[in-house]
Amino acid sequence: MIKGFSTHQAEELLKQYGLNVLAEQKRKSLFRVFIDQFNNFLTILLLFAAVISILIGQYIDGSLIMAIVILNAFFGIYQEKKASEAIAALKRMTVSRVRVIRDGSETEIDSRYLVPGDVVFIEEGVKVPADGKIIETINLQINESALTGESLPISKDLDDEIFMGTIVARGRGFMEVIQTGMNTKFGAIAANLSQVEESTTPLQKKLENLSRKIGIIGIVLGILIFSISFYKGGGYFPSFLLAVSLAVAVVPEALPAIMTITLSIGVKEMAKRKAVIRKLAAIEALGSTTLIATDKTGTLTANKMKVKELYFANALYDQSRLPPLYDPTFSKLLLNGILCSTAALVFKREERQHDILGDPTEGALLFLAHQAGVISERVKSQWQLLEEVPFDSVAKKMTVKVKNATEELIFTKGAFESILPICSKIMLSNKIRSITPAELHNLDEIANQWAEKGLRVLTLAYKDARKSPSLDAGFIFLGMVAIYDPPRPEVKDAIRKAQEAGIKVVMITGDNEKTAESIGNAVGLIQKGNDILTGRQLDNLSDRELLKLIPNVSIFARVSPFHKARIVRLYQVLGEIVVVTGDGVND
Repeated sequence: MIKGFSTHQAEELLKQYGLNVLAEQKRKSLFRVFIDQFNNFLTILLLFAAVISILIGQYIDGSLIMAIVILNAFFGIYQEKKASEAIAALKRMTVSRVRVIRDGSETEIDSRYLVPGDVVFIEEGVKVPADGKIIETINLQINESALTGESLPISKDLDDEIFMGTIVARGRGFMEVIQTGMNTKFGAIAANLSQVEESTTPLQKKLENLSRKIGIIGIVLGILIFSISFYKGGGYFPSFLLAVSLAVAVVPEALPAIMTITLSIGVKEMAKRKAVIRKLAAIEALGSTTLIATDKTGTLTANKMKVKELYFANALYDQSRLPPLYDPTFSKLLLNGILCSTAALVFKREERQHDILGDPTEGALLFLAHQAGVISERVKSQWQLLEEVPFDSVAKKMTVKVKNATEELIFTKGAFESILPICSKIMLSNKIRSITPAELHNLDEIANQWAEKGLRVLTLAYKDARKSPSLDAGFIFLGMVAIYDPPRPEVKDAIRKAQEAGIKVVMITGDNEKTAESIGNAVGLIQKGNDILTGRQLDNLSDRELLKLIPNVSIFARVSPFHKARIVRLYQVLGEIVVVTGDGVND
């Protein structure tokens, strides 16, 4: 029996290791934020002009310039404060509770108070609260897409590592916490991000250049006017006043206010589109983008597994061209997908769409049934579950025995190599007969083709439990489905518009190259002559070699977060203004 730490032990360890949170950069004081608003050449030039105006007796002009500069600074502070509050509110929403063993019993605590050595219970849908290892598992699968970009869940066995921020896709178990806070994988990424130097935006660079030119022109004109006036006998002091007045007049005191107001309108428009803009200048930088580096999973794709193709009764079908429900084999295949499953299809009113609770692979079959017009919950209510053998990472299959008023059936589904060997017959419409060697060869060919495209192959079979009660042999082959993470419907048009605007789009993903290439083709990302580079290839190339290659690359696959940072930096070296978009910490 797992006892875990006592409360006293946990408190002592918490003092030693600190809270299980990612360290944040020290927030600037309000005074420092105020001073930062003046940290540009144009504002300094305006302040200088205001002081000179007051010194030469032009009190109204000097006061107005000073007022504009100060009001502009306060407006900048207000915008940054609003953005910081929005980000803080988002962070508060992510605070999670975890079930941990303390004092020999299970209790629920805030994940911030976890310490190395704690034993935590994890189950389907739970976000992993720290880095650790599995010490007890029942069919545990982890979705690591937020960390790696890999869209398919990964099976976890005893002593396997799991990482903070990933999500339990299936099963349950106990993990022992190994690392917390900044010592986790997420912490390493956060530490790496804190070392990134903040660069100036294109607008800031342009304003800086404009300010310098105005300053130089004002000084040159001032000297020229002073010389001419003095030469013509205007006197030393009157000539000086005239020169200074002209130099002050050259300075565009309204420019910072106009820029701030214009950018604020942009911030407001972006807020309507649910985008939080932290710095005003980022709005213009967005408009100057020349390259978009996008993640795949959850950004280009829906991060919801769906059936792409089906093969049954010796015929291949596309998900957009399904057979009728009265087809006996198709009907039985859908029944298998609904009953041999622990997932559920739920309708989310606020999003006006169906979503999956549970394993995303099983959810794909429920989506297929829904698309065909079958209500899965109604079907489940008509059958009684007699026996269940849950999915096992070794056997790679799940089996259930069910019955209704007239039948008692055994359904099984799983990996191609696990299901086909236990099938001796095949269902072809209304007929059931032995599988021929030619059919076995054909099935193997199709499964291999799907795998090469980066699709997950799921095989389904069944039998009459009254005629053959064994769970390990004598099954009737129903069919196979190819499952993938489909592109978002709006992505193809968005990429086309970006390319028409002269913006290059590249995919940087932790997923494998076959899957990435398939999605790239589907959304129009890959152009003729473009290449695909993997993380392993990146490791073997120097920066100088990569700078020659990356202009012709559309997809970077199997990359780590640190690869992503390197790729973006190299594009910037080439003069690109890069926007990175994604929904994971690796972005």
